[in-house]
Amino acid sequence: MSRVTRSTKTEILERCFRPEAAKFPLGTHLKVRIKDVDVKAYGNTAVALYKREGHLVFNEEPVVKTFNCTEVLVKHGGRWQSVMHTETVIPGQIVGTKIDPKVYDDYVGKYRLTPSRVYTATRAGNKLLWGSDHTELVPESENTFFRTGHFPDVLYRLIFVRNDEGHVTHIRLREFPGVEYSAIKIQ
Repeated sequence: MSRVTRSTKTEILERCFRPEAAKFPLGTHLKVRIKDVDVKAYGNTAVALYKREGHLVFNEEPVVKTFNCTEVLVKHGGRWQSVMHTETVIPGQIVGTKIDPKVYDDYVGKYRLTPSRVYTATRAGNKLLWGSDHTELVPESENTFFRTGHFPDVLYRLIFVRNDEGHVTHIRLREFPGVEYSAIKIQ
């Protein structure tokens, strides 16, 4: 059952954009920052776009959760009512790690995604490179890498998969959470 908000536009904006701390369970405090606010009115409809940062501390470690937010308001009976609100998480900063570059030799080769789409992994010194543009792959773990310089807001991972004998057989390409596919090692 849907619920109609009986708030005014001012009340909604105050609720969405208030920066004061809110109390969370386990004594954790949330501080909210709103950034990049853009509100456009289209007759009796208004769309608000903004970023919401939630600053928390867990076990003395600062954590920042950032969301792209969209709020749609409709003027009905002289009052602005929220009819839709969405939040999409913005991935946090990806941190690379150091691994022994000798493992890159196992990853070098050609990987077939489709009969007409083949990716190439090459090694240049202590770097593992990907594709025809030779994008550097940065290790997140010994078998999981992310690409530098391309789509920084996309959760894109290349996961090298080994068989029981320890040979690399394919790559799992993780484009977004829940979207994965394999490219088979062909040489």
